[in-house]
Amino acid sequence: MSNADAAGHDPVEPGEADEAALFQGVENLQFDDAAAETAPVAGEVPAGGVAAMLATVTSERDGYLDALQRLKAEFANHRRRTAEQATQQREQAAAGIVEKLLPVLDSCDAALTHDAESPVRPIFDALNEVLTRDGLTRIGVAGETFSPDFHDAVMHEPAADGADPEAGPVLAEVLRAGYAWNGRVLRPAMVKVRG
Repeated sequence: MSNADAAGHDPVEPGEADEAALFQGVENLQFDDAAAETAPVAGEVPAGGVAAMLATVTSERDGYLDALQRLKAEFANHRRRTAEQATQQREQAAAGIVEKLLPVLDSCDAALTHDAESPVRPIFDALNEVLTRDGLTRIGVAGETFSPDFHDAVMHEPAADGADPEAGPVLAEVLRAGYAWNGRVLRPAMVKVRG
């Protein structure tokens, strides 16, 4: 007769003995139902803390959203500034090249002053057309009002008899043409002023 039979129990396999002892210990435990309802289970939030936790999460979300919006605005401003700087650098580079071409325009202008049918005419016209299309404007035409922003007065003559003294000085003669590139004066016109 086996030990299990002698003790009056059902026969138990050797691996099942540990499980049986465990279940007998669990059956003898006493549970406090009130404590079990209030004790948090891993991953669960206590009932009274849901509102507080929701407020915390909402506050964090708003903080992250605000930081993201600020970052997006900073990035948009950076992109705009970078594009503006690139445009300014291109304009300055173009203005530098055009400024170096001004003596060529002056030479062509001088040649055409001496001989209107000079073989230089087609070169001057082609160069002037390209530069004018891209933003070059000539400054200084005889008869226009003198402006120190656009003209450099190197000679002066008195006003003609009967001229209006309130009219102000005008350009009597343009000695060297001035040029502006996209609204920025590259070189003021050298002029003779009357009045």
